Amino acid sequence: MPNEGVQRGSIMHGDGDPLSPLQPSKKNLYRSRTIAEAKAQGILPTIPVLPLSYKDAYEVLSHMRGALAPYDWQGGLDLRYHLGPDLKQNHKIRITVHSVLVNRTIRNVIGYIRGATAPDRYVILGNHYDAWVYGSLDPNSGTAVLAEIARAFTQVMKKTNWKPGSTPVTFILLSCVSKYYPEVHYCQIFDIGEKLFSVFFKEHISPDGDLATGFKRLNL
Repeated sequence: MPNEGVQRGSIMHGDGDPLSPLQPSKKNLYRSRTIAEAKAQGILPTIPVLPLSYKDAYEVLSHMRGALAPYDWQGGLDLRYHLGPDLKQNHKIRITVHSVLVNRTIRNVIGYIRGATAPDRYVILGNHYDAWVYGSLDPNSGTAVLAEIARAFTQVMKKTNWKPGSTPVTFILLSCVSKYYPEVHYCQIFDIGEKLFSVFFKEHISPDGDLATGFKRLNL
């Protein structure tokens, strides 16, 4: 990653929708928490948070003074890490945060190919796409693989009337949003179908980040 690159993620404690843990976030269903309750319980952060590139982090850390950080806390930047809280030469740091805490609607794209002999058994081929930016390596490489598999399956089915018979299960092609909000995408899918998938779920295959992790052949 370049020194100006920023790794985005979630600092929420837990996965899925913080207002309806372990339950699907459907419009007409009861929410077991409010945003205020999620903050009070330590689920959502109560302080401003801003992801930094390691170039910006270097500028902050290089100006910190105070006790030397323990050996295990010394990081990979070319400096000695101090615990603060003061800064050298009485410097001050101003952080401008434009984040807002609002409810958003997410949309997942789901396609399926019914199995020839065991359509109630499911193999899921799933990948996420980013909800806040256009994404980078893992969502886009995985989405490209997912889209190409969907195209190839569709083409073969139209030409040959093929169905997954040698592995006679239903294939679900799943493109989910909001991986880093945090892991809302799959949590919501499996919260909705918990009883269904716990009985009939056979396999989940994720091409997420496939260009980085390499390819494996899977005979379908």
